[in-house]
Amino acid sequence: MNKKAYVGIVILALLLGIFIGYCLLLPTWQIPSQIKYDVLKDTLTIVLAVLVVGIAVIGSAIYLVVLGQLQAKTASTARVETTKGSVRLFIHAGFVFWESYDKAVKKEPNYLEIAISLTERALDFYYQIPSKETEDRGTQRSFCLIRNNLAYYFALRKRPEDRDLAREYADYIRERVSDYAGDRTNWLDTHDFVKSQYPD
Repeated sequence: MNKKAYVGIVILALLLGIFIGYCLLLPTWQIPSQIKYDVLKDTLTIVLAVLVVGIAVIGSAIYLVVLGQLQAKTASTARVETTKGSVRLFIHAGFVFWESYDKAVKKEPNYLEIAISLTERALDFYYQIPSKETEDRGTQRSFCLIRNNLAYYFALRKRPEDRDLAREYADYIRERVSDYAGDRTNWLDTHDFVKSQYPD
């Protein structure tokens, strides 16, 4: 219950108490006894009716506030999960194009460019995720995969302007191989490949 509702209930209770006390303490010579109690009974009926309506209104207000908060939270969660899904989708799409490039007898450079572009798009989506939502293991792994794949693709393309970024990403994943045992071999291979393509 918020502060305003609490203060309103307290004031209403005080007024009701004062009125009931006044009705009970009226000198009997001013108002006949039967009339005095009829007034009290009618007043109590009105007050109780007002209280019931007040409680219903407050209850409805609380329900609407809670419902609004739940809807906002649900919408926010849905947006975050959709963005995380987009990260995974673009990582995979980039990998598919790299695989097509890698397996082709005649290399199609455009496939490698598309792989890089799609993986960079995954990175863009990752940066749209609120920082507190990136702390779970799955999202952290996705971030490492993006950096691993980009480091490898950059080293494969071997442009001089990609050198610093490829080495930065390779060093980043090298530092995290102990956290993801299943990816250890691939990430170490990427690190070694980047260092061979862009030696000191």
